[in-house]
Amino acid sequence: MPKKLKPGRPKGVKNGERKPIDLKLVAALCKANCTQYEIATALDYSEAGFSRRVNSDPELKKVLDRNYVTAKVSLRREQVRNAMDRYFTICKDCGKITEHAGEFLPRCAYCDSENVRHQFIPGSTGMLIWLGKQILHQSDRVMVQGDAEKPLVISTLAEFVKNAAKKEKTKRRSEDA
Repeated sequence: MPKKLKPGRPKGVKNGERKPIDLKLVAALCKANCTQYEIATALDYSEAGFSRRVNSDPELKKVLDRNYVTAKVSLRREQVRNAMDRYFTICKDCGKITEHAGEFLPRCAYCDSENVRHQFIPGSTGMLIWLGKQILHQSDRVMVQGDAEKPLVISTLAEFVKNAAKKEKTKRRSEDA
């Protein structure tokens, strides 16, 4: 069970002074997508105390906002990267790996050697679907609207073909008569 923080001023902080905050640590924790509660705990603050400090310290708020956005951009970049097919060219001479979009490289991009091997990693279909829903607002729900006086009838292809054949038969009978 986590230890409870005592209310009041921390030791060594005089009246009217603020407890110093390591902004580099805050930035690193934000980039790791830590919650404000987790950051407060790492800084030995209560959640409420840290929240008050964020609201009253514009520099701290700026560091939080900027680094949370950086974390989101990095995460989105990796999600898009994992959704797409990836082509790797691995040099057998220098050992370096080159990732290239859409094709394999015939030579090493670093040492110009032709002694390379290739590896293909397919993209993630699930990630493509998820990104499509998040970014492009795509949906896998079918929305159907109809007129109250002429209700919409949904049928399978087999039923459609049967009904079309019946209509054709009926039409031929009426023409023959």
